[in-house]
Amino acid sequence: MISPIVENAVRTVYQSHPDAADVIVNDPQKAAEFAKLVNQLLPKGCQMTVAESNRVLITMRKRGKNNGGLAAKSGGHGPGPGTKSGYASKA
Repeated sequence: MISPIVENAVRTVYQSHPDAADVIVNDPQKAAEFAKLVNQLLPKGCQMTVAESNRVLITMRKRGKNNGGLAAKSGGHGPGPGTKSGYASKA
């Protein structure tokens, strides 16, 4: 189980971050910056490594917004939010 304090920090940073979770964890520079921003919101005794930050980010993203996790963002792998196939319908 992830601490609510950690979840809130990850959620806050992710919502203001332009990239999708998959993009963040697969780019070492973006992952390090994300972890740094999360750690700035955490109490001093509750700091996370980049690997821990990545694990929490992916866990929350897989959980999905409707289950207390994070919403999908376009730009990652798979279909974007609100689409069934990932392809825009032709109108």
